[in-house]
Parts: sequence; structure tokens; C-alpha cells
Amino acid sequence: MTVALLRDAPVGGTGIEAWLLTRVAQMVFAAGMTVFPGGGCEPRDGEVPIAGSAAFTAARFGCTEDEARMLLGTAVREVSEETDVLLTDTVELRPFARWVTPPSEARRYDTRFFLAELPAGAQPRDITTESSIAAWIGAGDALAELAQGARFMLPPTRVTLEWLAGFASVKAALAAVDLQPIRHERPTTVYGDGHTHTTLADGRVIKTHRPDRPQK
Repeated sequence: MTVALLRDAPVGGTGIEAWLLTRVAQMVFAAGMTVFPGGGCEPRDGEVPIAGSAAFTAARFGCTEDEARMLLGTAVREVSEETDVLLTDTVELRPFARWVTPPSEARRYDTRFFLAELPAGAQPRDITTESSIAAWIGAGDALAELAQGARFMLPPTRVTLEWLAGFASVKAALAAVDLQPIRHERPTTVYGDGHTHTTLADGRVIKTHRPDRPQK
């Protein structure tokens, strides 16, 4: 489960900012990579008070309402555990995408992505031991740092930020996301010339440097 926690840029800035974490070098998967808050489902997540509609989430992701409630519960719990921000019923988690890890990865995940606006008055904190850095950064700024080699991220994070960078405000992005089909990616990956080459559903190939993977 992954949640892009978003806010409008403060006065003087433009566009959308996301709360991004850099995973510690000791992590088995995606070490050193920039990520959104998230993690795996736990048995009691179905009992967590949810933010958003289970029926709407089920329809968007093509799952049962019980499964949707579990997904929403996991999203609420993970955001709380990693940022100390509680997503209540006044904040809707909006289904955004589904990414399945390429077959070439030793660890594989079937991950749903949500978008959520930072609740009024809330301020995230870096309270997880899994990240070395956590901060607000503009979607466009994060992508610029990626291009400069100052930041690393896997394709799902990059593609999400590219989409967010096209909007002037969080409200505009949330209004648009409900009108588009859920992006469902089952990418394939090959390694070469020191990079990972990931092919997406539309044929686009993303070249990624992986600090967590010895390159062939």
C-alpha cells in the first residue's frame, strides 16, 4: 500500500508538494530510494477506521468491499505509523494506480496507490526507522533532482510525481483522478549499461539507477 500525501506549495511556491521519504541503506528492498509512505497489509487493518468510501474504492480497484476496507485501513495505519498524520473521514483516500513488481525482482508486490490531501492543521513528522530523510518537496523539484542524479526513485514514484506535476493544486489533481481509469502497470525489467530498463504498459521505457542493486 502506498499513499502520496499531498499539500499545495506554501506562499511563494507553485504546484503540489508531496511528503517523500528516502529509505535507509540497510533496507532489503529499494534501499536509498525516494518513496511515498506505505507498507504491507496486516490482519487487523480491516478494523481500522477508514478515510474514504469502501464501495467507491472497490469499484475503482475492481475488488470486493471487504478487500477495499482492508486496503483503506492499511493506508490509514501506514500513514499514521510513518508520518504521525491521522487520515480521518474528513480526508478521502483517492484510488490512483496499481503496480505489480516486475518478475525479475526477488521480492514482488502488488501495490495499490492512493492520493490524499494533508488534513488541515496536521504536520507530518519522520517517525519511522525505515527512512534517513523525510520532507515536503515539490513534485517538479523532486523530478529535477532525479534528473540531476541527486535523488533516486523507482518507476511508480517517478510516474506518480510526473502526473502530479501537471496540476496547480491538490484539489485539481483530486478532481481529475476520479475521472481517469486506474493505471494498472505490470512492467517488465531488464538490466544493462549500469541501469534498470523498465517497460510500461504504453511502451515507454524508463531507465533507472538502482543504488540497492549491484549492476551487471
